Amino acid sequence: MDHNAIYRKVTISQLQELAPFINWRHYFNSAFKKVGREIYSSQAVVLLSLPYIQKLSDVVSQYLSQPQGRVTIVNYLGWKLVKSKIKLLSTSFREAGDVLVKAMMGSVEEEIRWKTCIGAVDSNIGFALSSMFVRESFKGDSKTLAENMIDEIKAAFKANFPNVDWMDPETRKLTVDKVDAMMDMVGFPEYIAYPDQLDEEYAGLDFNETEYFENHLNQLHFDRVKNMKKFGLPTNRTEWLFTASTINAYYAPTSNLIVFPAGILQPPFYDSTFPKSINFGSIGVFMGHELTHAFDDTGRLYDKFGNLHQWWKDSTIKNFQQRSQCFVEQYSNYEAQGLNVNGVLTLGENIADNGGLKASFRAYQSWIAKNHKELPLPGLNLSTNQLFFVGFAQTWCSVNTPEMERFAILTDEHSPNKY
Repeated sequence: MDHNAIYRKVTISQLQELAPFINWRHYFNSAFKKVGREIYSSQAVVLLSLPYIQKLSDVVSQYLSQPQGRVTIVNYLGWKLVKSKIKLLSTSFREAGDVLVKAMMGSVEEEIRWKTCIGAVDSNIGFALSSMFVRESFKGDSKTLAENMIDEIKAAFKANFPNVDWMDPETRKLTVDKVDAMMDMVGFPEYIAYPDQLDEEYAGLDFNETEYFENHLNQLHFDRVKNMKKFGLPTNRTEWLFTASTINAYYAPTSNLIVFPAGILQPPFYDSTFPKSINFGSIGVFMGHELTHAFDDTGRLYDKFGNLHQWWKDSTIKNFQQRSQCFVEQYSNYEAQGLNVNGVLTLGENIADNGGLKASFRAYQSWIAKNHKELPLPGLNLSTNQLFFVGFAQTWCSVNTPEMERFAILTDEHSPNKY
């Protein structure tokens, strides 16, 4: 992969030459005026996709050169703004949005007011809501046991490296070092447990109980200013990007960090009282999945410090690419709703899915060896190993409309759940 394709550092004056459809210095200064900062032409910026922004510049410039084109641009920007805020507007707007969603996905979930309200609070002041969620639903030794599981999966992952014969010894050692250096954040940021620190987090944010839409705009402005004030400061690599109630997890390659919020450390994925077979088969596979992302087609580009450069030897990269192609071909043969899975688009997730399952199963076998055999569940004629895979399979149970499946195959970097 061309590193410059995903990380291209240029000055604003260089950006002006590469994509002249907008006065970039004026744009940045208009934004940063809110925090009293002036941006100069020598300021460096990072482009995540130079070809994209160049093509965007060409398209926009072409439209701006014609009177009707300028009208089209204005209408497009206005529509994008309205579309992004439809759920905050009146019933007629929301119903129009539902028509679009139904056409794309085949169905629309009926709006339940309390869920809408909780979602709005989570989107706007999520860590305040997370504080309440954690006090109620993430108690006792849940955090410690989850952290121990991550350590066990890391150990199992490293223990398998002597069997990875397609890696040269030097790259193999650096890869083990990356696992050792990987940080993990589990549950929630500590400050949300302290009311005074939580108040400080939202100091200056004002709401009016009769102005729903304006409250949202105030929150957007509050977040924008807060982020702009970070400009020029050292990067906080352990900042939480998800709220604690989020039902998701992620690996951050530039920080070499995996994050598991309290929201995903809940049934049916995890419970401190579940049998180890079920926990390793469900949340354990997710943990292994995020760990494996550090070495997929994107994660492998970053070293243990999160720096982007080539730290694998050429021979190992070639071997990795050959084995990756097997995944591409395998998943491209899978089909749903008359469409084939895009094995290239889904490659990183497929590598993480397979690596995560293997790492967690090895970790479970290691746990049994250290803690003696786990008893099976009464009333089920299933071994503990079989229960592991039952726990794994249950996490992927889902019901989708045909339209939703087609849309996902065309756009989602994850393969359909059944694969």
